[in-house]
Amino acid sequence: WFEKAFDAPGCRATAILFETLSPADPPDCYNVACAWAVAARLQPTAGGAAALEEVDADAARAVEWLQKALAAGYMNARLLACDRDLDALREDASGA
Repeated sequence: WFEKAFDAPGCRATAILFETLSPADPPDCYNVACAWAVAARLQPTAGGAAALEEVDADAARAVEWLQKALAAGYMNARLLACDRDLDALREDASGA
């Protein structure tokens, strides 16, 4: 819901909430990664260096949770390749 409303603070709060549940199974870790990636994508970057640091921090948390998901046995390579929730990470990796 927060994503569709372009509510970056709501997305970030949801990611924090998901993270506090300390998920350990692969799909839940993957969902936390997606929540952080969406939060990173929706963060406004017009606020200068501080805003960009927040975007980078959210993206880093997404990568961290994605690594946890993979380490826990997440194996849906097709979803990893096309999940739009992870677009912020792909854009960051491509230098866009």
